Amino acid sequence: MKKKKLLSSREKIKAIAFQNDAFRSDIGSNRPNYPAIKGKVVVCSEISLLPKEQFEEIIYRTRDYDGFNKYNNPNGERNKGRFYYGKIDKDVVWEIQCYASRRMRNDENMDYSDVALTYRDLRIKLEPRL
Repeated sequence: MKKKKLLSSREKIKAIAFQNDAFRSDIGSNRPNYPAIKGKVVVCSEISLLPKEQFEEIIYRTRDYDGFNKYNNPNGERNKGRFYYGKIDKDVVWEIQCYASRRMRNDENMDYSDVALTYRDLRIKLEPRL
């Protein structure tokens, strides 16, 4: 059996960022590119009640989000974002939380860069314009 390579802190953050981007890139897709990355997407009722075209546009803009900078991504994990949606004059805010999978316990020693041990929760909501 092959021994698993231990990752440095920087490598773990890069792995988590890649996994978060990959998970987001699969939302709205019938054929996920990254089926090993487990999780769910929760959309607030205010978004789900929008006309289909607006709902889809918000999903696609969340999926394709790349506006990361040192202010909204200080830890480098690419796990949250915010963009203005002018059709309803509100900001769309999304965040990915990473948890231990059901068979593992969440604790401070958990390696969240290990996709086999983690589960993602992407929440998308509306907030007043900043």
